[in-house]
Amino acid sequence: MGSVSLEAWVIGVVAVVMALIRIQIGIERRRSAATDVRFQHWAPYTVAGLTASGGVAGWLATGLGRPILLSWLVGINVVAFVFYGWDKVATFLAIARVPERTLHLLALGGGSVGALLAQGMFRHKTEKRAFQLRFWGVVALQAVLISAYVNTQNA
Repeated sequence: MGSVSLEAWVIGVVAVVMALIRIQIGIERRRSAATDVRFQHWAPYTVAGLTASGGVAGWLATGLGRPILLSWLVGINVVAFVFYGWDKVATFLAIARVPERTLHLLALGGGSVGALLAQGMFRHKTEKRAFQLRFWGVVALQAVLISAYVNTQNA
């Protein structure tokens, strides 16, 4: 893994994502026009997101020798950002959307920064009041946990 360049990894990931998009579009086109394309069940999306985050974290930690917590945070934020982007694209293509619960769980897992950046960049989920209340609740919970951790380290 250490001998593969970063560019090769990026090209591979982009190719996989493009293939998944093509598969998803093909599946949705085969459905009848009367079928309402809405949110799919949240569990597969969440498992996929956490698995991808773990993969990025593992690559950063073992391949590049980065600390595991930092590697996890980078991985989960990248995945949260990508999932928000995917959900935004899905709204325009009328394909299955990423469930809101998955987006919140990714933020809760440490992906709040990536989620916030994606919200701003894609202008996605910024107007939905209930979603924003839950998102900022997750951020507040994380702030409390970080504060408590810092206080225990200083004591």
